[in-house]
Amino acid sequence: EAVLLCSRDVDGDVVGCVGMEVATFDGREQIAEGAYTENELELRPVVANLAVGQEQRRQGLARELMEECEAVARCREWGYEEILLFVEDQNGRAKKLYGKLGYRKAWVQKNAPAVKIVDDRVKEVPVKLLCMRKSLKPGLAGFFGL
Repeated sequence: EAVLLCSRDVDGDVVGCVGMEVATFDGREQIAEGAYTENELELRPVVANLAVGQEQRRQGLARELMEECEAVARCREWGYEEILLFVEDQNGRAKKLYGKLGYRKAWVQKNAPAVKIVDDRVKEVPVKLLCMRKSLKPGLAGFFGL
């Protein structure tokens, strides 16, 4: 299961987007589909690559896209009770936004591989990733992340 959500302006141009897919986890480790493990695996929806155009920022578009991801993850077809995302620990703006939306720190992944442009070249570099989760359960159980 995967979805790409886009927001368009009045001219039809994409001004924001976010992806979400259901990933397989062995505890806290996301594993490749079909990988062998003796442990019990868990499927979880993971938000990825939230992006909003520079001119459209601070207008609530990121919030709307995240709320739509949550609605899809919670819907009858998907039926999940929590949603995850990964954000670089140094990305203070994104962490602040996600915190306001009810996401809480679940765990930290040190030395996670990330693709970045370094010295005008595309390189894989290690980064510190923060996994954040949000309960999608209704009522107080969801509010308290139970």
